[in-house]
Amino acid sequence: VLFRSASLTKTQEDIKRHKANQSTFEAHRDKTTAEYEALKKDIQEGETEYKAEIDQLTKANDAARATVVDSEKKVTESVKRVEGLEAEITDLKKHDFDAEGAAIDAEIAKMKAELDGLKARKTTVAASHAEMMKVYRKTFPNEK
Repeated sequence: VLFRSASLTKTQEDIKRHKANQSTFEAHRDKTTAEYEALKKDIQEGETEYKAEIDQLTKANDAARATVVDSEKKVTESVKRVEGLEAEITDLKKHDFDAEGAAIDAEIAKMKAELDGLKARKTTVAASHAEMMKVYRKTFPNEK
């Protein structure tokens, strides 16, 4: 009987110890579950913020890329204009503007000489006409 009583007492102590361990375990499990849920919530919030930041950076990157493409087009157009101007400058350098200017000055002098000749001829023709009219009026005094 003593052996049974000692065995029963030991079993009761084991049960008490087991219940205490179970309570400790349940408290630890509840605490760990709460920490897990809090971390899970933090991770979800972090993912949401991360995705929003990625979207924002993607949009900014797309805008920057579009700006770069536009700038590259403008630079290409500018380079083509510069190349065209360089070709024009090269063509202009081939011209001898002094010689061309001298030829134009000579042409102007020639035209002025022709004009002076025409003026002199006009004066001569006018004098001839006046002389002819004097003769005509003397010849035909009654005519007007």
